[in-house]
Amino acid sequence: MTTTVASGTMKHQFGGLPGFHATPMITPLERAFVLCVGPPGEGKTTFIQSCPTGFTFNLDGSSTSPHVRGMVWPGIDRKGQLIDKNGRVELTWDKVKEVVRDIVELAKSGKPYPTPVFFDSLDALLPLIQDHLIRENNVEYWQDLDGRRMYGIAYDRIVRMFKDLLKVGVGVWAIGHVINAKIAIGEDKYAIRPELTIGEGLWKRMEWALEMICGIERVERNVTKRVKKGGSKKPDGSLRPEREVEEVVKEVKYILATDDSEYKELMKKRVALPGEIELPYEDGWNLVSSMHAAVAHHPTSD
Repeated sequence: MTTTVASGTMKHQFGGLPGFHATPMITPLERAFVLCVGPPGEGKTTFIQSCPTGFTFNLDGSSTSPHVRGMVWPGIDRKGQLIDKNGRVELTWDKVKEVVRDIVELAKSGKPYPTPVFFDSLDALLPLIQDHLIRENNVEYWQDLDGRRMYGIAYDRIVRMFKDLLKVGVGVWAIGHVINAKIAIGEDKYAIRPELTIGEGLWKRMEWALEMICGIERVERNVTKRVKKGGSKKPDGSLRPEREVEEVVKEVKYILATDDSEYKELMKKRVALPGEIELPYEDGWNLVSSMHAAVAHHPTSD
């Protein structure tokens, strides 16, 4: 059977179908569904909290970045206790859902609302819904439940909450941790590979829909600098002449990686960002967002 495509100008073909022909459309980082991963303490929180329009769920209960630009909830007081604008607060699944509903309602009503929403971190979110499901099913321990079934319910509710935000135009950035797992590849032979700490069931429910999977890394790089030498006193009391010389020194850099990294097996992107972006200590979000916007008209393959 042979199928013939009607001739004519392409934009007038295919009748009244509702699609768009040859029209690049790229979701801004502020509106995207993204997974950002890395080991604890590598700079993920500093990066996401530099987003001036963002809202961070501080699920780890950690100190904020010294250069925080967006909104963070809950905060912490000087005794390390969780607080909000009304005082001490208990971090629960119901409370997280309540704040998410408030953000969704703001977006629906046309009032100013934050975007993206950062969930920092997924590892801390799962125990909250586990505790909720324990209470909901009137048992004492998670082990008293059907584990396979209840993990599926927990993962479905987490992803549904993300979708509730995405449906009204609020971006979602899920923050995950990575560990180096020891994988057996033969008798007495092992390979070290990066592995997400979130459950495989949650990963499978998210991965297909993600606009990008990126990593934040703390690395040491050799940097050539000009330094001043000399100027010290000689035994006779005179000064040695001062001069500039080049020296190679090690400096700590923070990198946002989208493919070229130790986590490259996990990486994914739909926009041609550089494989590595060196982040400034302050305002890293603005740098990455502007680079993303600049290359958004050159999408990569999925």
